[in-house]
Amino acid sequence: MTKLIQLLGQARSRMLEGSRKLPLDGKTVETVIEPPWYVQVASIDGSLLAFDHPSYGPLAFSLPRDDVVRIVRILNEHLALPSGHSPRPS
Repeated sequence: MTKLIQLLGQARSRMLEGSRKLPLDGKTVETVIEPPWYVQVASIDGSLLAFDHPSYGPLAFSLPRDDVVRIVRILNEHLALPSGHSPRPS
């Protein structure tokens, strides 16, 4: 089953080659609560961020430095809020 999911994901990726990447802002996305995760400084000028998705298995993303700066800024804004302020995602 896992191999089939990987092959379908690769086929989807090939189908979308050359397509413009659209922003996710405002879109409904599947939310996984408290997935196992891992982060490290990447060999490029950025970071590697990995999650173990219950449906798709381990997924890793190489994020450029500018994206890391934006993520850190947003997470710092979150940490500045009173504890329990934000609702759980739907």
